[in-house]
Amino acid sequence: MKWIVAILYAAGLIGGVAAETVYLTRNAEFDVDWVEPSLWSNGETPSAENDYVSDCFTMRMHNDAPVFSGRSFLVKGNGGISLKTENMVATVTNLVMNGGSVNVASAGHMTLAGDLTVAGGGFVTYTSGDASRSLTVASFIMGSGPIYIGPPNSSLPFGSIAFSNSESTWSGDLLILSDGSASFEYDLIGDSLIFGVADAPVGMLDLNGRAVTFDDLTIGGEVYAAGVYTSTNLPARLQGEGTLTILSTPAQEITLTSLDENGTLSWNSTAAGEWSYTVEWASTPEGPWTNTWDHLSAIISTQTVHAVNVPRFYRVKGIAVDAD
Repeated sequence: MKWIVAILYAAGLIGGVAAETVYLTRNAEFDVDWVEPSLWSNGETPSAENDYVSDCFTMRMHNDAPVFSGRSFLVKGNGGISLKTENMVATVTNLVMNGGSVNVASAGHMTLAGDLTVAGGGFVTYTSGDASRSLTVASFIMGSGPIYIGPPNSSLPFGSIAFSNSESTWSGDLLILSDGSASFEYDLIGDSLIFGVADAPVGMLDLNGRAVTFDDLTIGGEVYAAGVYTSTNLPARLQGEGTLTILSTPAQEITLTSLDENGTLSWNSTAAGEWSYTVEWASTPEGPWTNTWDHLSAIISTQTVHAVNVPRFYRVKGIAVDAD
């Protein structure tokens, strides 16, 4: 029921009253808070009667006004929320992130509270170039859009992001894209866990004593096998006590790179971890494919003319070996 109420608020339909949709019209200046009327398209300080949207501008929140008073706030595209006061608790009720970001823009620790729906465009969290900065997302999180820890391909120093609301129902992709760490203060079940992209900074997941489960795991563009991972068998990406369980292994791409004249077959794969490979052959691309020579040995016949299928095409199949 809580999820339904949050979505209805965001749509402006509670009680049958259509709220006015008000847009953020510019980036807030360094010392200007969200209460400034000139920031908004209706020229008024946000109120509980209206819904608010930012699609390309950043709203700042300071300790002198830590609770956003709008009925809802939709942040999408390049829109964002900038938290500007050390140790502040910023509360935004009926916050919907659809590609927008929350940034810790001052030294110290910040907390984001309220209700948060992560839509298909995702939710980006990051700290601005300072490894000492940190954020706790205490909001009740719902939805299935992706959560990004850090802006993609950033080379800036990065702090830590913690998710603390154990009542949250969010389940989607988690992408840890910048140098830094993320943690959950409750057991989590998600879709895909992705650490960075090839040749870019890659952060850490602090297991924090929890049982974390995802469907599949990719690190720096490389697919990892299903199994149970810990800070012992994956120390480069996991820290703390607890377990990371990966339920399945996505199909990897195998590319044959050569079949030279002396009979050597070579291939490349996109997967990391331990795999069991089998070379198969067929007479035609359509198959049937086999990895044995059974029908080519001990051929018993009373005929004088014979024909058999012999290798002409080759392929390689890989099966992941469980991490545990």
